[in-house]
Amino acid sequence: MGQEAVQTPILRIYEEIKPDLKRVEDHLQGQLRSEYPYLDGMQQHLTKFAGKRIRPALLLFAARVTGKVRDEHIVMGSVVEMLHNATLVHDDVLDEALLRRNYPTINRVWDNEQAIIFGDFIFGKTFMLAASLGNVEVFKILTETAYRICTGELLQLSKKYDLHTDEQEYYHLIDLKTASLFEACCRLGCVGNNVSREVQEALATYGRNLGIAFQVVDDWLDITGEENLMGKSLGTDITKGKITLPVIRLIKNHPEHATFVKELLGQPERAGEIRRQIATLVGKNGVLDYCLNKARELVQNAKNALKPLRNSPYRTALEQIAEFVLDRQN
Repeated sequence: MGQEAVQTPILRIYEEIKPDLKRVEDHLQGQLRSEYPYLDGMQQHLTKFAGKRIRPALLLFAARVTGKVRDEHIVMGSVVEMLHNATLVHDDVLDEALLRRNYPTINRVWDNEQAIIFGDFIFGKTFMLAASLGNVEVFKILTETAYRICTGELLQLSKKYDLHTDEQEYYHLIDLKTASLFEACCRLGCVGNNVSREVQEALATYGRNLGIAFQVVDDWLDITGEENLMGKSLGTDITKGKITLPVIRLIKNHPEHATFVKELLGQPERAGEIRRQIATLVGKNGVLDYCLNKARELVQNAKNALKPLRNSPYRTALEQIAEFVLDRQN
């Protein structure tokens, strides 16, 4: 399922959990099979989108830093990756994206209707697998996380084309729709390891700050990234009317650009051209530097949250993952 698709720098960080991650990967492969050729084809196509596996990696490192990786952690690693993939399938429909990891999206190969139901199918499979563990705490964390993700996505849709969206609202949205799963992974890694409340909350705070930083960088790359490196359709936030931090900051500091930006929103047929125009505007006005500094601040907050944890190669790896999120190019 494409560990070869994971970048070398992150693979080096994963060295401490390599056998654990391989077990998650094998388990995930087994889950993404079906006796029905139609469903099997869709699930096997989904495996082509294998990314950095950062969410199961966070779960495994949280387990290692608080005790040991248990069999249920391997299952939970599959669960969080499947939950993440289900949200990506739906995101691609909403964004009308054509590429993910340099492969055509589910909605492009099949269609929007089938992609939406397939995303729901993966959601259902995710919670069926989670329920098989028979652990109320695990199920509670996952259901609350799914609720928060969907709440964030709906609130973001309610803010489409709203140039009055401010930074506080933006951070709240990405806390819900992105950071909640990062936080959940860190909490799930603690399950079964007799962890103190202080340590569990420290890891949760780390995950939350890391997740927000991840989305800030993602929104930054949606404007400045290169599609051949990112391996996915870019500029979709702007053309679908999503108001992200670069646009919020640009309009706040330079309201004279608001009318021009508003005219650019919602024109998917001009995605490449519009992205270049926005990139020029935010580049000239110091907006990208501001966004990057915000991400740096969040990454530092994440690393600071780990202070209650004992020094170990696993804590060091968590710190390195935070740095990787800041420096990533895709």
